[in-house]
Amino acid sequence: MTNAHLGEVGARALWRAATTYPETRTAPAMNMPHPLAKALVAGRKTEHRIPSRYKLRWRAGMTYPLVSLPSADPPLKRREWGLVSVRWVRRQDIATMTPEDAKCEGFPSLDAFGEYWGNRFGAELQAWVLALELETDTAVLLHRHSEKRYTTDP
Repeated sequence: MTNAHLGEVGARALWRAATTYPETRTAPAMNMPHPLAKALVAGRKTEHRIPSRYKLRWRAGMTYPLVSLPSADPPLKRREWGLVSVRWVRRQDIATMTPEDAKCEGFPSLDAFGEYWGNRFGAELQAWVLALELETDTAVLLHRHSEKRYTTDP
C-alpha cells in the first residue's frame, strides 16, 4: 500500500504510529520539579522519592517520559526532557536515609533533602524509592540558541 492510497491524514497517522514508543504511548509521565529533572539529566540524580501514600504508577524495567513541572518562582513552563528508565523500586522510611541517599536524590546534603521533603510533603515518613536512568540517546538536546546546535548541558 502506498501513501497515495492512504491519503495525507492516513500517511501521517501511519508515520506517527511507527515512530512512537509503544511502551510510553499510554505510560504516565515521570513528573518532577524542574531543578530535580535538570539534576537527573546532568547525572547528579539517580534516585527519586515520592510519598508512599501515592499510588505507585511506575514499574521497574519500564521507560517513561521525563517531564518537569511548571513553576511560578522562577517562572518556568512544563518541559519534556526525554525518556527515563526505572531500574528498581523499593519502600523506605525517610528517617533511615543516609547522606549518600541524599546525594543520589541530587541534593548536596541530608539537611538540604530534609528541608525540601518537609516543605513539599510535610511529615510524610514512608516513601517509594525509584532508581532512575536517563536513556542515553535522549540526553542530547537542542541548545536554546540554535546557532550553537546541540548540547548535553540543559
